[in-house]
Amino acid sequence: EDVKKVLELANPEQKSYLIVLINTMARVGEINQLKWEDVHDDFLILKTKKSKNSNVVERVIPMNSIINDTLRHIKRHDEYVFINPVTGKPYDYRSKFLKTLCIKAKVKPFTFHCLRHYGATKLDQAGVALCDIQTLLGHQSPTTTSIYLQSVRKSLIEAVKKLI
Repeated sequence: EDVKKVLELANPEQKSYLIVLINTMARVGEINQLKWEDVHDDFLILKTKKSKNSNVVERVIPMNSIINDTLRHIKRHDEYVFINPVTGKPYDYRSKFLKTLCIKAKVKPFTFHCLRHYGATKLDQAGVALCDIQTLLGHQSPTTTSIYLQSVRKSLIEAVKKLI
């Protein structure tokens, strides 16, 4: 509900940014560095560095109709999908706009990283296999993905109730 409230208050550019972020479960840096050359008809390629000295790791994310429709409505001004209108360059980090939207929506502020958890939780609740969620998140270990899901997994609460 909080995510929906924030999306309702976002301006078109912010909404597009958040929709792509949510539907890819990407890290902010991956979306900030997303180039049009990495957007294909039915998938997009996200790129990240796990650490400062590591190689760039790519992962292919299938596009759903929401991502497709959102990207189709973004004007192409540059090689990057999301451009800071002030600098004309890709964003470094957008720390203020999500917090501001949360305050306007009168919801407890959440971070971009929480949207990764949100997406993983939605997939888990829909019965998507842990290995698929792991791949979409770009986790090397299923343990990391499990940690994402442990704190919100309603099925565990229900499972423990069955022991009574």
